[in-house]
Amino acid sequence: MYTGLIGEVVSCGYSPLSNEPLLVLNVGNHLYELRCTERFLMKLKTQVGQTLTLHTHLTVKEDELSLTAFASTEDRDMFRILIGASGVGGKVALSILNTFDVATLVTFILNEDAKAITAVKGVGPKVAQRIVLDIKEKLKAFAERRPSIHHSAGQTQKTHEIGIGVALEETLAVLESLGYEAGEIESSLADLQATHSSETLSTWDAETLLRHMLKSL
Repeated sequence: MYTGLIGEVVSCGYSPLSNEPLLVLNVGNHLYELRCTERFLMKLKTQVGQTLTLHTHLTVKEDELSLTAFASTEDRDMFRILIGASGVGGKVALSILNTFDVATLVTFILNEDAKAITAVKGVGPKVAQRIVLDIKEKLKAFAERRPSIHHSAGQTQKTHEIGIGVALEETLAVLESLGYEAGEIESSLADLQATHSSETLSTWDAETLLRHMLKSL
């Protein structure tokens, strides 16, 4: 079982076949191709040539042998819990982790807020509800072992609404985790507000807002 790899980031890009985010890691002159979330890929693009420790999950199927890379053990363990839910494969699990950080996702699930999870592209109401039902009990122990997540999950969760308020809050958290400075984020947001009406912006979910902001950063 590969639990992690230490090596030099050679390149970051997208699969020419599936268009999924991929990175290449040089470990002792052996090149490993690893899948990852898009937001992790964006962070790694600034670290090409550097030696990093990546936490990994090995997928072994009849038609697939692949490695998926994560920035932390929390992200990797959350991925493993997600793929244990009925109807959730690796691609959907990565899409969920690309949209929400672990603490936010745990909070949604422990509060049985399936509607919030439908903000993820490709996750409909039935799948979201199945995720909540299948992994809620597992997440209780997962959160309790991690103080920062447990504290967040114990707070009263606000009703999730699609719109600039909640979407902006989630997007800012992602951009900050990617290492963008406050001034850069404010400038990007100002550009969007100058080129789009408030009515349009209020309809955007976090994924849409993040995509537009990354274009101007």
